[in-house]
Amino acid sequence: MIELDHDPGLIPAGSRVRRLTDSIQGAREGRGIGSALLEVWYLVVGLGVCVAVVVGAASGLRDSVPEPPPGEVLLVGEVPGLLLVLAAAGAVLGLAGRLGPVGLGGGGAAWWLPLPVDRRGLLRPSVLAWPAGAVGAGAVLTPLAMAVLGTPATVLDVLAWAALGGSTFGLLVAVATLVQEHRAASGSKAVAVAGDLVLLGCALTLGAMALVDPVRTALAQPAGSLVPAAGALLPAAAGLVLCAVPAIVLAERRTDRIDGSRLRAQGSVGDRARTALLSLDLRELGRALTVGPTSSHRRSLRRAPHGAARVLVVSDLMLLARSPRAGVQVAVAALLGTAASGTALLGGGIPLAAAWVVTGFWAVTSAAAGARHADLVPALDRSLPLSARSARLLRGVVPLLGAAVWTVAVLGGQAARTGEPGWLSLAPAWAVVLAAAALRSAYRPPAAFRAPVASPMGGVPSTGGAFQGLDVVLVATLPTTIALHLGGLTPTLVATQWLTAALTAVIFASTAGRRRPA
Repeated sequence: MIELDHDPGLIPAGSRVRRLTDSIQGAREGRGIGSALLEVWYLVVGLGVCVAVVVGAASGLRDSVPEPPPGEVLLVGEVPGLLLVLAAAGAVLGLAGRLGPVGLGGGGAAWWLPLPVDRRGLLRPSVLAWPAGAVGAGAVLTPLAMAVLGTPATVLDVLAWAALGGSTFGLLVAVATLVQEHRAASGSKAVAVAGDLVLLGCALTLGAMALVDPVRTALAQPAGSLVPAAGALLPAAAGLVLCAVPAIVLAERRTDRIDGSRLRAQGSVGDRARTALLSLDLRELGRALTVGPTSSHRRSLRRAPHGAARVLVVSDLMLLARSPRAGVQVAVAALLGTAASGTALLGGGIPLAAAWVVTGFWAVTSAAAGARHADLVPALDRSLPLSARSARLLRGVVPLLGAAVWTVAVLGGQAARTGEPGWLSLAPAWAVVLAAAALRSAYRPPAAFRAPVASPMGGVPSTGGAFQGLDVVLVATLPTTIALHLGGLTPTLVATQWLTAALTAVIFASTAGRRRPA
């Protein structure tokens, strides 16, 4: 290797290059200290208003809910609050493994990485952004969840929970950064899988609390009996802070150990996710989080499938097997839908129907990655000897399997809890409706910027397309909603639900494969 002689005094520090770039960009965009303070003020005011509204509405709902009848549990208390906080921590950990925590995309990867400057100064904001965001999220979500689901808290309790949640979230992200710096590819994948497992475990515990009597008896203790007071939480929070701060400092000092290719890969995924979020394109956001640097490519088939139809179905199954996040989402949605059936907090009726619609649509769209990819790159479907209608219907086989998992778990749990086997008889009808909704959502037109909607952040695309697919579930499951509102099934409602599902399948099969208007 040939070393070139150079004068170190002629090479600026990485932090100097970063500040110079920021000042140039700020001058071109007209930014200044006034605009920055105004944005911070808007953020603080908006966050305060949201917290006040959520706490007030949740407190009124909690006071108005009656005592749960036998067989149901009111998922309110410190334990459900802690489970929700732990689930949020798992979600943050999974996002950190998929989007970072350290990455550099766009112009930064093209212009900064080739420069002969210290990488630590260039990447310091990127390294500190994730811990800072995690600390803020934990400091807000933890006392909010405990205040909403737990008992009324004092100011000292809120501060203690905020310190404990912020330090815990910050420590998790700092550890994820250290893991990424130690082993780039496998480390980020392990962090993402760990976050998914935490989220799955929390959903499983919530479902067990709602439906399993021994777990319900063990965890449904009087308020304050399972969670220590604020005086005991403050030392734990102080200990976590003493662990989180050195971990964040150590992660910042070891930034230069991350490979440049890994920084570009993580940065590209982060840019893709931010663009999808600003465009309100949930499909693209799902692609960015599912097919990223952490996706697995180790599983293969021993025998290649024969036949065009079998190729499409097997390819969708392999895509689902190579995307553990999608399987975790299906399981979490099924567990949450099952838990919603056994909690008195929703009160049954319309709120329970809404919970079923949301969790069912979430589960089936998580299993429809193959259809979304086929809409993005239709070359494979067009190269096979299949009509457009046949290819699109075959893309619905795997979403139908995901819908079957959700319907058997949720409607089977409802049948076991109420003693009415008719609920389980609705499972095939619901599975067909959910599969049709997933395909409608996967093949919807992209977000259009021709008629943007005004917002405080500027013009955003219309959100009309984001609800395509969800409208099918809402309309086609009205008989079930009526049955929940009336408090029981009738043969007429069961027959109507089956008829609605059959009409949905016929209409979708007749319109599948048509070209959408330009």
